[in-house]
Amino acid sequence: MFLIVWDLSYTPLILGIGALHLIVDCLKLILQRKKTKRLYFF
Repeated sequence: MFLIVWDLSYTPLILGIGALHLIVDCLKLILQRKKTKRLYFF
């Protein structure tokens, strides 16, 4: 998958948002229980 970024000064922001998204998804997988599985993942 390729990401086209016109202004390279935004690259750290884009990488930060991607890393934050990955951390949040991992936490959702780690913290989910049977009752909260549908709550976290709609």
